[in-house]
Amino acid sequence: MKDDDRVVCLICGKWWQSLGHHVRHGHGISADEYRDRFGIRRSQSLASPAVRARFAASIAVTIAAGKLDGHFATNADRAVIAAAKGDAMKRRLKAQGINASPGAPNLCRDTIAAVVAAIEAGARVATAVKRLGISYSAYHAGLARFPDLKGRHDAARGVAPRAAPSARSCYHR
Repeated sequence: MKDDDRVVCLICGKWWQSLGHHVRHGHGISADEYRDRFGIRRSQSLASPAVRARFAASIAVTIAAGKLDGHFATNADRAVIAAAKGDAMKRRLKAQGINASPGAPNLCRDTIAAVVAAIEAGARVATAVKRLGISYSAYHAGLARFPDLKGRHDAARGVAPRAAPSARSCYHR
């Protein structure tokens, strides 16, 4: 093997193609803990140059085949991909009843109220949001904006209301 095919572990002195898996399973520490212990930058790879070159080549093939959304693309390509994704994302959100325009409310009150009513009628949360075509996370984000609906939601699910935070909490001493 050539010198650029392997890297040395600074704990045990053995040579590996990549240290990430080795330090996790051989020494029981994470790659970040290893970097911290030996003062290695977080941006520094723990893989040999040969492994990094193989990985870069496989990513290039994947991007060329259109199987990757540009996570590893150049900045110029990312801008084009982000613009295209933005329109698609807005269409998906609009289909869920979410207005993605800047400054617009995310999920209309009526949609959240309809989900709460379904839950009060005995439906499960996941079933209710699915029937209305909205995501579970969008529903809960909407609940945060409407405290009265959040209270109805909690009451329908049998969740005790939360006490108001005290003036002195453990974070403000």
